[in-house]
Amino acid sequence: MKYMVYYRDNLANISLKAVCQKAENDLESARKAELLTRNEEKTFLRVNTFLENIWLKMEGITQAECDIYEKVKEAFSGEADGLEKQTETVSQTLQNVFDFMEAAFGDSQEMVAFITELNANFYSIWFIRENGSDQYYRHNKGLLFDDRQKLILGQMEELESTMKRGITDGV
Repeated sequence: MKYMVYYRDNLANISLKAVCQKAENDLESARKAELLTRNEEKTFLRVNTFLENIWLKMEGITQAECDIYEKVKEAFSGEADGLEKQTETVSQTLQNVFDFMEAAFGDSQEMVAFITELNANFYSIWFIRENGSDQYYRHNKGLLFDDRQKLILGQMEELESTMKRGITDGV
């Protein structure tokens, strides 16, 4: 999106090729400065590939830069729509998994194992944070209560054993 805004705002002064070059330079600068996470680098590479592919399609065609921008904008919208559809599909799949787990196992150890696996996976947690999942939050909150209850019970047992030792030691 950042490069689309840059292209639009500077349309009178730059070409799509210049935007591609800027994206490539930004990637190289960030790599040299060692500022990129693996995911950020993947995003940069995907942006560069997207822009370069469109530029290669337009390279031999003589058109006004504003017409080229409109075609890039259409391609970008198509890409964004595709990602939105994927997000919806994954959200629905996650909901279906929770529906199945609830119907088949309820709040058993299998649900605990499933939530634990989701919590252990960076991408799962990132997706849920970005897109939400009421069922995940509900079950995860229940697990946190179970953990807290176990902690409190453990503390109570420790206190009881300390008190018993104190009584038997004559304190």
